[in-house]
Amino acid sequence: MNNQRTFVILLVGILVLGGFVYYINVNPDVLKEPSSATAAPLPEKLLNTLPENVASFSVIDRVKGITFTAVVNEKGVWQIKEPQPGDGDSARINSAVSMLTSLYPTRTFTESVNLTDFGILKPDYVVEIKQKNGATLKMEVGKKDATASGYYVRKEGAQNAMLIPTAALDSVLSLPSSPPIATPTVLPTLPGPLPSVSTPVPTATYAP
Repeated sequence: MNNQRTFVILLVGILVLGGFVYYINVNPDVLKEPSSATAAPLPEKLLNTLPENVASFSVIDRVKGITFTAVVNEKGVWQIKEPQPGDGDSARINSAVSMLTSLYPTRTFTESVNLTDFGILKPDYVVEIKQKNGATLKMEVGKKDATASGYYVRKEGAQNAMLIPTAALDSVLSLPSSPPIATPTVLPTLPGPLPSVSTPVPTATYAP
């Protein structure tokens, strides 16, 4: 009786083990460690360059017909070429260059859309960057979106429109109308020598 019971237990164990082996063979992924979630790729910069690589840049306001162009000289000082030549305000220009070289789209319109609706085929603004290696980057800026929180833009050679926050572009697009001319330093004028004052000496007179 005990031998039969032992035999039954062994038989059940063999059947369970066999079923497990079969299941593993049919589903080998069960024993693999779960892979970590793949991070979503970061969006590519709109104008893929660095501030130190920029030799000059232009902002063309096609609505007002004004162009702003600034060039950095060999000493690293920005010179404004148009709309009026002069020394540039380095702080404002460097801020604009940093902004242009760190633009990331908040949305890319990959679906079939009419670019005319975005104002890109006849853009209000054109921004162009010339790099020190001779390469050129360009983007076209069209209308604002329905909430006025972003501009529709398209970089040169791209088929799709993108959305860039207005806060990132407003200061750059204002450069043609408000060029950052450096304020000339006025040196204090030192006073000249005081004029000499001669005191007349009274002459004594004698009565006859």
